[in-house]
Parts: sequence; C-alpha cells; structure tokens
Amino acid sequence: MPFDLEPLRDSAGAPAVGDRIATDSFIYKLIKADLQGESQLLETEKVQRELARFVQNEWKEIAIGKTLTFERAMVIPCKDLQNGEISIPHYQDGEEVLNFRSPFLNSNGLCVSTNKIVEDILGPDGQPLAGAIAVSDETSDRIYNRLNEQIKSVLSEAQSKNIQLEGIENYLDKNIGKLETKDKIEFTNKFNEYISELRSAGYELEILPQESEQERQARDYDGE
Repeated sequence: MPFDLEPLRDSAGAPAVGDRIATDSFIYKLIKADLQGESQLLETEKVQRELARFVQNEWKEIAIGKTLTFERAMVIPCKDLQNGEISIPHYQDGEEVLNFRSPFLNSNGLCVSTNKIVEDILGPDGQPLAGAIAVSDETSDRIYNRLNEQIKSVLSEAQSKNIQLEGIENYLDKNIGKLETKDKIEFTNKFNEYISELRSAGYELEILPQESEQERQARDYDGE
C-alpha cells in the first residue's frame, strides 16, 4: 500500500517531522513497530531513503567530531609494534584504544588497538614526545612473512602430531602481494584454516588479517 511518511503524526498528534531529530525518532519507532509485525516498511523506498540519510548524517557528524570527540596526535611508525598495537604514553600498557585516521571516512578504518609502551615514543630526554603516538606500519604481506617463518619452524613437529595440515606446503613461501584481490582473500581464508588447526593444538599464532591496521587506515607519515 503506497504511503508518505511526512503527513503521519505521532500519538500526541504533533507533526513527527519538525526537525531531523524528531524525524529520526519517529522513523525508529515506526520501524520498530513494523519489525514486530509483517516487516513490510523496510522494503519501501521512502523508509530506505530515510535510513540511508540517517546513516550518512551519522558518519558525517562522527567524521567532523560532532558526535564523538577524540584526542589528536601525529603518528610515528615503529618496528617494535605489531599489527593491532599502538603506543600512547599517557595510556595504560595493555589498554584497548579506539583509533582512526582523520577524517573518518568509513568503518573499515576504525581500529581497536592494544596500547604498548615503546622507546620510539620517547625523546632524547627520556620523556614522551608531545603530541605524538607510535603505530605499527606492518602490512598484511609482512604479517604473512612473519607467520610463514613461524609455521615452518614448527611444521615438522605439528605434522608428527597428526594435525590436519594437508596441502599447507602450497601456502608457504608465497609472495601474496602479487595476488589479485579475490585470490588474496581466498588465499588468506585458507591460510587461516591451517593457522586455526595449529592454534587448536596449542601453537601461539595470530590470524592473518585481510588488511592490516596500516592498510585499513591508509596511514602515511608526513605529519598529518
């Protein structure tokens, strides 16, 4: 049944679309009620447009720091940090830190990293550098190379324990940087299956990410 949301009114009889907040609240209530019924409203063009507009506005306000406020700092690459680690001197060691590169473009660049205090963040006087933090510059290629060496060092032992690793030789000593995106995704998924088998057997190995935090945030080090 065709309808238009604009003329609809809430239970108090007041217009439901006076401003964006009122509209968002009304849309939320409308969708919530619909989900408890036949869930037909989500299929309508009008509701889909309103949802798209809401998400777009939310991303915009986060990107410009209106919804959430964050500390800002210059980033320094650090070889002592692995993917998933960050170094902020005034945070506790081991603390999880939500971080992204400004402007915040999409959710893929939003990372939760573990704080680790390293010397690179200290100046010649031994004091933390003002306005600077250290981050990992590991790429997925480098992470693969590290995991590749770790796996090779335990492979004979693991195979002697009858761990299911058939075909793993086809995934070692490869240059994954030359793979097309689709092939790299498939390669990574299969490689992680082997890693999961090894982890289940007690070997301490990390999962190979499709993209590292360095790649997700497209970090550069020109002072921005």
